[in-house]
Amino acid sequence: MENINYIRHGNHYLSDETDGYAYRYAISNGYTLESHLHNCYEFVYCTEGNLIYTVEGCEYFVSPGDMIFTRPNELHSFSFPESCLFERQFFHIYPNYIKDFPEIMRLIKPYHNGRKNYIPAHLVEQYELHRIFTTLKQCYGETKEITFAIAYACAILMMAKMNEILESVDFDEIRPLTNPTIQKILQYIDSMLTKKITLDDIAKITFLSPVYVSALFKKEMGMNITEYINMRRIVLVKNRILTGGKISSVYIDCGFNNYSTFYRAFSKYVKMSPDEFKRQNTHISIV
Repeated sequence: MENINYIRHGNHYLSDETDGYAYRYAISNGYTLESHLHNCYEFVYCTEGNLIYTVEGCEYFVSPGDMIFTRPNELHSFSFPESCLFERQFFHIYPNYIKDFPEIMRLIKPYHNGRKNYIPAHLVEQYELHRIFTTLKQCYGETKEITFAIAYACAILMMAKMNEILESVDFDEIRPLTNPTIQKILQYIDSMLTKKITLDDIAKITFLSPVYVSALFKKEMGMNITEYINMRRIVLVKNRILTGGKISSVYIDCGFNNYSTFYRAFSKYVKMSPDEFKRQNTHISIV
Protein backbone atom coordinates (compact mmCIF):
# COMPACT_ATOMS: atom_id res chain seq x y z
CA MET A 1 0.00 0.00 0.00
CA GLU A 2 1.29 3.44 -0.90
CA ASN A 3 1.95 5.72 2.06
CA ILE A 4 -0.96 8.12 2.58
CA ASN A 5 -0.43 11.39 4.43
CA TYR A 6 -3.99 12.44 4.99
CA ILE A 7 -3.18 15.35 7.24
CA ARG A 8 0.08 17.20 7.71
CA HIS A 9 0.57 20.66 9.19
CA GLY A 10 2.94 22.62 11.39
CA ASN A 11 4.88 25.84 11.81
CA HIS A 12 8.37 24.74 12.86
CA TYR A 13 11.30 26.31 11.03
CA LEU A 14 12.51 23.75 8.51
CA SER A 15 16.03 25.18 8.50
CA ASP A 16 16.78 24.43 12.14
CA GLU A 17 13.85 22.55 13.68
CA THR A 18 14.09 24.12 17.13
CA ASP A 19 10.79 26.00 17.20
CA GLY A 20 7.14 25.32 16.45
CA TYR A 21 5.35 22.01 16.04
CA ALA A 22 4.60 19.39 13.40
CA TYR A 23 1.64 17.03 13.14
CA ARG A 24 1.05 14.15 10.74
CA TYR A 25 -1.50 11.40 10.32
CA ALA A 26 -0.61 8.57 7.97
CA ILE A 27 -1.43 5.01 6.91
CA SER A 28 0.92 2.59 5.18
CA ASN A 29 2.05 -1.00 5.18
CA GLY A 30 4.41 -1.72 8.05
CA TYR A 31 8.05 -1.00 7.30
CA THR A 32 11.40 -0.71 9.05
CA LEU A 33 12.74 2.71 10.02
CA GLU A 34 16.42 2.71 10.89
CA SER A 35 17.85 4.40 13.99
CA HIS A 36 17.54 8.19 13.92
CA LEU A 37 16.95 11.11 16.26
CA HIS A 38 15.18 14.48 16.33
CA ASN A 39 15.65 17.86 18.00
CA CYS A 40 12.10 17.68 19.30
CA TYR A 41 9.79 15.87 21.68
CA GLU A 42 8.02 13.25 19.59
CA PHE A 43 4.72 11.58 20.42
CA VAL A 44 3.71 8.63 18.22
CA TYR A 45 0.17 7.36 18.72
CA CYS A 46 -0.50 3.96 17.13
CA THR A 47 -4.10 3.26 16.07
CA GLU A 48 -3.52 0.16 13.93
CA GLY A 49 -0.64 -2.32 13.65
CA ASN A 50 1.75 -4.17 15.95
CA LEU A 51 5.39 -3.15 15.95
CA ILE A 52 8.64 -3.26 17.87
CA TYR A 53 9.73 0.26 18.85
CA THR A 54 13.32 0.68 20.04
CA VAL A 55 14.46 3.70 22.08
CA GLU A 56 18.15 3.81 23.03
CA GLY A 57 18.33 0.03 23.00
CA CYS A 58 15.06 -0.53 24.91
CA GLU A 59 12.53 -2.48 22.85
CA TYR A 60 8.79 -2.10 23.38
CA PHE A 61 5.99 -4.06 21.76
CA VAL A 62 3.53 -1.39 20.59
CA SER A 63 -0.10 -2.21 19.82
CA PRO A 64 -3.13 -0.08 18.80
CA GLY A 65 -3.88 2.52 21.44
CA ASP A 66 -0.30 2.69 22.74
CA MET A 67 1.93 5.77 22.53
CA ILE A 68 5.70 6.22 22.34
CA PHE A 69 7.30 9.37 23.73
CA THR A 70 10.88 10.35 22.86
CA ARG A 71 12.87 13.36 24.02
CA PRO A 72 15.22 15.45 21.87
CA ASN A 73 18.22 13.42 20.69
CA GLU A 74 16.99 10.03 21.90
CA LEU A 75 17.95 7.42 19.30
CA HIS A 76 14.94 5.41 18.14
CA SER A 77 13.76 3.04 15.41
CA PHE A 78 10.95 0.61 14.71
CA SER A 79 10.18 -2.57 12.81
CA PHE A 80 7.30 -5.03 12.39
CA PRO A 81 7.36 -8.70 13.41
CA GLU A 82 4.89 -9.48 10.61
CA SER A 83 3.18 -7.73 7.71
CA CYS A 84 0.34 -5.42 8.75
CA LEU A 85 -1.32 -2.08 8.12
CA PHE A 86 0.26 0.72 10.13
CA GLU A 87 -1.92 3.70 11.11
CA ARG A 88 -0.33 6.35 13.32
CA GLN A 89 -0.24 10.00 14.31
CA PHE A 90 2.90 11.99 15.06
CA PHE A 91 3.08 15.14 17.16
CA HIS A 92 6.45 16.91 17.25
CA ILE A 93 6.98 19.68 19.80
CA TYR A 94 10.20 21.66 19.50
CA PRO A 95 11.89 23.03 22.67
CA ASN A 96 11.60 26.74 21.86
CA TYR A 97 7.90 26.34 21.10
CA ILE A 98 7.11 25.87 24.78
CA LYS A 99 9.91 27.97 26.30
CA ASP A 100 7.39 30.30 27.98
CA PHE A 101 6.23 27.41 30.18
CA PRO A 102 9.39 26.09 31.87
CA GLU A 103 7.32 24.53 34.65
CA ILE A 104 6.01 21.84 32.28
CA MET A 105 9.58 20.68 31.64
CA ARG A 106 10.38 19.99 35.29
CA LEU A 107 9.84 16.22 35.17
CA ILE A 108 10.56 15.55 31.50
CA LYS A 109 14.19 16.69 31.27
CA PRO A 110 15.95 14.80 34.10
CA TYR A 111 15.64 11.24 32.81
CA HIS A 112 18.43 9.34 31.11
CA ASN A 113 17.97 8.46 27.45
CA GLY A 114 15.87 5.36 26.87
CA ARG A 115 13.80 5.66 30.07
CA LYS A 116 10.04 6.03 30.44
CA ASN A 117 9.20 6.18 26.73
CA TYR A 118 6.31 3.71 26.42
CA ILE A 119 2.77 4.78 27.38
CA PRO A 120 0.38 1.78 27.21
CA ALA A 121 -3.14 2.16 25.89
CA HIS A 122 -4.85 2.17 29.30
CA LEU A 123 -2.75 5.19 30.36
CA VAL A 124 -3.33 6.94 27.03
CA GLU A 125 -7.05 6.62 27.71
CA GLN A 126 -6.85 7.37 31.43
CA TYR A 127 -4.99 10.65 30.81
CA GLU A 128 -7.03 11.38 27.66
CA LEU A 129 -3.96 11.74 25.43
CA HIS A 130 -5.92 10.32 22.50
CA ARG A 131 -8.23 13.35 22.66
CA ILE A 132 -5.27 15.63 21.94
CA PHE A 133 -4.56 13.71 18.73
CA THR A 134 -8.24 13.83 17.80
CA THR A 135 -8.21 17.61 18.19
CA LEU A 136 -5.10 17.94 16.01
CA LYS A 137 -6.57 15.67 13.36
CA GLN A 138 -9.75 17.74 13.23
CA CYS A 139 -7.70 20.74 12.12
CA TYR A 140 -7.41 18.96 8.75
CA GLY A 141 -4.71 19.81 6.25
CA GLU A 142 -5.65 23.45 5.81
CA THR A 143 -3.39 25.60 7.95
CA LYS A 144 -5.20 28.61 9.36
CA GLU A 145 -4.40 31.03 12.15
CA ILE A 146 -6.78 29.15 14.44
CA THR A 147 -4.88 25.92 13.64
CA PHE A 148 -1.72 27.35 15.20
CA ALA A 149 -3.64 28.45 18.30
CA ILE A 150 -5.21 25.02 18.71
CA ALA A 151 -1.88 23.26 18.16
CA TYR A 152 -0.17 25.49 20.74
CA ALA A 153 -2.83 24.64 23.31
CA CYS A 154 -2.44 20.94 22.45
CA ALA A 155 1.35 21.14 22.89
CA ILE A 156 1.05 22.69 26.34
CA LEU A 157 -1.62 20.17 27.36
CA MET A 158 0.40 17.21 26.04
CA MET A 159 3.54 18.21 27.93
CA ALA A 160 1.54 18.91 31.09
CA LYS A 161 -0.11 15.49 30.84
CA MET A 162 3.30 13.84 30.39
CA ASN A 163 4.50 15.53 33.56
CA GLU A 164 1.49 14.12 35.38
CA ILE A 165 2.17 10.63 34.03
CA LEU A 166 5.88 10.72 34.87
CA GLU A 167 5.06 11.87 38.39
CA SER A 168 2.28 9.36 39.06
CA VAL A 169 3.04 6.15 37.17
CA ASP A 170 5.37 3.40 38.36
CA PHE A 171 7.33 2.72 35.18
CA ASP A 172 9.14 -0.21 36.78
CA GLU A 173 5.97 -2.17 36.03
CA ILE A 174 6.29 -1.29 32.33
CA ARG A 175 9.30 -3.34 31.41
CA PRO A 176 10.94 -3.13 27.97
CA LEU A 177 11.96 -6.21 26.01
CA THR A 178 15.58 -5.09 25.91
CA ASN A 179 18.81 -6.91 26.68
CA PRO A 180 19.96 -5.41 30.02
CA THR A 181 23.60 -5.53 28.85
CA ILE A 182 22.82 -3.00 26.11
CA GLN A 183 21.20 -0.70 28.67
CA LYS A 184 24.32 -0.91 30.83
CA ILE A 185 26.52 -0.05 27.83
CA LEU A 186 24.34 2.91 26.83
CA GLN A 187 24.36 4.29 30.37
CA TYR A 188 28.14 3.99 30.51
CA ILE A 189 28.56 5.77 27.16
CA ASP A 190 26.20 8.52 28.30
CA SER A 191 28.25 9.07 31.48
CA MET A 192 31.57 9.08 29.59
CA LEU A 193 30.52 10.84 26.39
CA THR A 194 32.99 13.75 26.67
CA LYS A 195 35.85 11.47 27.72
CA LYS A 196 37.84 8.69 26.09
CA ILE A 197 35.76 5.54 25.55
CA THR A 198 37.33 2.27 24.43
CA LEU A 199 35.82 -1.08 23.54
CA ASP A 200 38.00 -2.69 26.21
CA ASP A 201 36.55 -0.38 28.87
CA ILE A 202 33.01 -1.24 27.76
CA ALA A 203 33.85 -4.94 27.82
CA LYS A 204 35.15 -4.63 31.38
CA ILE A 205 31.95 -3.11 32.75
CA THR A 206 29.89 -5.88 31.13
CA PHE A 207 32.27 -8.73 32.06
CA LEU A 208 32.19 -9.88 28.44
CA SER A 209 34.78 -10.11 25.68
CA PRO A 210 35.26 -7.09 23.36
CA VAL A 211 34.35 -9.21 20.33
CA TYR A 212 31.08 -10.39 21.89
CA VAL A 213 30.17 -6.90 23.10
CA SER A 214 30.81 -5.44 19.64
CA ALA A 215 28.67 -8.08 17.92
CA LEU A 216 25.85 -7.77 20.47
CA PHE A 217 25.73 -3.99 20.16
CA LYS A 218 25.61 -4.17 16.37
CA LYS A 219 22.78 -6.71 16.50
CA GLU A 220 20.67 -4.79 19.03
CA MET A 221 21.34 -1.20 17.91
CA GLY A 222 21.78 -1.58 14.16
CA MET A 223 25.12 0.24 14.18
CA ASN A 224 28.55 -0.31 15.69
CA ILE A 225 29.66 1.26 18.96
CA THR A 226 31.90 3.88 17.32
CA GLU A 227 29.07 5.06 15.06
CA TYR A 228 26.75 5.38 18.04
CA ILE A 229 29.28 7.32 20.12
CA ASN A 230 30.06 9.67 17.22
CA MET A 231 26.37 10.30 16.56
CA ARG A 232 25.75 11.21 20.19
CA ARG A 233 28.84 13.44 20.30
CA ILE A 234 27.77 15.28 17.15
CA VAL A 235 24.42 16.06 18.80
CA LEU A 236 26.35 17.51 21.74
CA VAL A 237 28.62 19.52 19.42
CA LYS A 238 25.62 20.99 17.56
CA ASN A 239 24.03 22.11 20.82
CA ARG A 240 27.33 23.65 21.99
CA ILE A 241 27.68 25.55 18.68
CA LEU A 242 24.10 26.81 18.95
CA THR A 243 24.84 28.17 22.42
CA GLY A 244 27.92 30.08 21.25
CA GLY A 245 30.68 27.48 21.43
CA LYS A 246 33.69 27.87 19.13
CA ILE A 247 34.20 25.05 16.64
CA SER A 248 37.96 25.18 17.20
CA SER A 249 37.54 23.97 20.79
CA VAL A 250 34.06 22.53 21.20
CA TYR A 251 34.82 19.30 19.35
CA ILE A 252 37.59 18.50 21.85
CA ASP A 253 35.28 19.28 24.78
CA CYS A 254 32.74 16.84 23.30
CA GLY A 255 35.13 13.88 23.18
CA PHE A 256 36.72 13.99 19.71
CA ASN A 257 40.50 13.68 19.91
CA ASN A 258 41.28 15.19 16.49
CA TYR A 259 39.66 17.55 14.03
CA SER A 260 39.69 15.25 11.00
CA THR A 261 37.69 12.53 12.81
CA PHE A 262 35.26 15.17 14.08
CA TYR A 263 34.90 16.76 10.63
CA ARG A 264 34.13 13.43 8.92
CA ALA A 265 31.57 12.50 11.56
CA PHE A 266 29.91 15.92 11.50
CA SER A 267 29.65 15.95 7.70
CA LYS A 268 28.22 12.41 7.72
CA TYR A 269 25.45 13.04 10.24
CA VAL A 270 24.64 16.71 9.61
CA LYS A 271 25.18 16.66 5.83
CA MET A 272 27.20 19.88 5.91
CA SER A 273 30.47 21.19 7.34
CA PRO A 274 30.66 22.58 10.90
CA ASP A 275 31.32 26.08 9.56
CA GLU A 276 28.33 25.90 7.23
CA PHE A 277 26.12 24.67 10.07
CA LYS A 278 27.21 27.60 12.24
CA ARG A 279 26.62 30.14 9.45
CA GLN A 280 23.12 28.82 8.77
CA ASN A 281 22.12 28.79 12.42
CA THR A 282 23.63 31.92 13.96
CA HIS A 283 20.10 33.23 14.65
CA ILE A 284 19.09 30.22 16.76
CA SER A 285 19.32 29.88 20.52
CA ILE A 286 18.67 26.58 22.31
CA VAL A 287 16.83 26.70 25.63
